Formats: sequence, C-alpha cells, structure tokens
Amino acid sequence: MTTSDILKESKSLREGFKGNYFKALIVTTLIVVVYNFILFSIGFLLGYNTTNGVFLSAILDLLDTFLLSPLFIFPIQFGLTLLALDRAQNKPFELKRLFKPLNKKWRLLLFQYAIMLVVFAGMLFTALFAIPAYFISKEFLPAIAVGLIALLVPLYYLFTLSYFSGLMIYKTDIDILDALKRSHRVVQSNLKLIVWFVTVVFLQVLASALLLFIPLIWILPKVSIAYGLLYDRLCNEASGEDHTEVTTAI
Repeated sequence: MTTSDILKESKSLREGFKGNYFKALIVTTLIVVVYNFILFSIGFLLGYNTTNGVFLSAILDLLDTFLLSPLFIFPIQFGLTLLALDRAQNKPFELKRLFKPLNKKWRLLLFQYAIMLVVFAGMLFTALFAIPAYFISKEFLPAIAVGLIALLVPLYYLFTLSYFSGLMIYKTDIDILDALKRSHRVVQSNLKLIVWFVTVVFLQVLASALLLFIPLIWILPKVSIAYGLLYDRLCNEASGEDHTEVTTAI
C-alpha cells in the first residue's frame, strides 16, 4: 500500500460523496457560527450589565475552551471524520451520523484533555532545554535555536500519539492511554507512508492557494476519505495482530 494507492482509491470513492460532505460541512459551520454568536452575546451582556464583567467574561472563555466547545462542538466536527470513514468503508451516507459522536462526548472530552497534557508536557520538555541555554549563553538566539531543536521531539510524539487515537477511542472500547499507545505504534510502524501522505496533502492544499483555494472542493472530501482508508487498513490490521498475540499468549 502506497500513498498513491490510497489517494487513487479515495478519488474514486469521492464520486457521489462530495456533495454530501459539503452538506455536512455547511451544517457544522452553521452550528459553530451560531454557538460562537450566542457565546459572544452572553459575554457582551455580562461585560455591559455587570460590575464584574471582565472577570465573568474571562470565566466564560475558560468554560468555553475547556468544557463547552470540547464537549459539544468538537464531537460534531469529529462527525465529519466519521462520515468520511463511513465512505471509506462503503457505508451509506446518513447526515444524522454527524451528531453520532455526541453519544460519546465524555470519552472524546477526556481524549482532548489527554492531548492537552501531551502538549503541556512538550512545552515543559522544550523549556528544560531552552531556559538553561539562555542562562548559559546570555543570548536569546541560541536559546531559541536550542528550543526549536528540542521542540521536534514533543511534536513527533504529539503527531504519533494523536493521529489515529481519536477514532480508536470512538470506534472501540479501549482505554484512552491504550489508544494513544496504539496510535503511536501504528504511526511509528508506518511512518514513511504516513509522513509522505501528510506531505502530499500539505502540498496539494498549498498549491490550491494559487487558485484561490477553489480546488479544496475536490481535495477536502478526497483527503478525508483517504484518512479513513488509512485508519481502516492500518489500525484494523494492528488490532488483528494484537488480538492474535493475546490469543497466542492464552
């Protein structure tokens, strides 16, 4: 299996799906716009009508960032990935599937918190190298250079831990930590394929900028299906291998 094979198959599966994908994308966008308008209105009213408006608005922002959006908006956005996975598995399109992840919103919330912890750990790791470099050199430039080099390590782990784990957590009953580990293992085992896939997708999106991003009408559905194909082929295969190992051990 190569990136070319994945993209060719996703291109063929895009036929008959593109319109449905953008229908779901428009619904998602409208929900996000309405949600943000309501939140902005509440924040404005709090700031205008209360003496502690700035404080209450800050509390509302924190509530939005760490609870409301992760709990209600992210699952709907995640539904777009689920629809593309359905297409990759030749399942019929159902718009109501866009809202299906809300049934597992608490698991998805914990997943987002886990990713936040990974990001925080990465920041600490980078600081452990950048700050001493500054005190040793007394210059910002060497400290920035050291920090950027150190940052490559947490970025790699953030990529491998998060790439497939969201779908694993939704599609299976494994623990969040196990999903992160399995995602890391799958990506690491197929690193060349996945990095090349991500690079090709990035170049296609970048090239679309030359045409005012109009090609994204064809690129987005194809890439979403391709990601679903990667998950279906790589992660289901890995799950089968894990099951075989457990059976053999028993």
